[in-house]
Amino acid sequence: MSLLSNIDPVMRNALVDQLVPMLQDTAGNDPDAARTMALELLAEYQPRNLAELLTACRAVALKLMQVKLELEALEPALSPAERREFAKVIGQLDRTGRDTRSSLRRSQRHRTAAQPRPKKRDSRPQS
Repeated sequence: MSLLSNIDPVMRNALVDQLVPMLQDTAGNDPDAARTMALELLAEYQPRNLAELLTACRAVALKLMQVKLELEALEPALSPAERREFAKVIGQLDRTGRDTRSSLRRSQRHRTAAQPRPKKRDSRPQS
């Protein structure tokens, strides 16, 4: 089973499509390349259901926004007040992103713990 294949394709595509514009510049304005990048970024979070995919999309979007702002904050023409504001927003995005990733990990642990465990084989010799 390929990644995300158990998630409704309409929902999966709708969520992936939300990330495409954020990656378009990085992908050389190629929407197909941006979509591939979005899928690869999401795959890193290993979502297995719609709730996990939604949380993974949020984590990716937050990280992309954070990186974009970090790059913008390097602009030499910024005033000290603007730099402080960038730092503040970047910190907020970082905290929210960490919280989102923690939420996803908790959800995945819960899902994994709820799955039936395979029965252990009896290793005693049979008579």
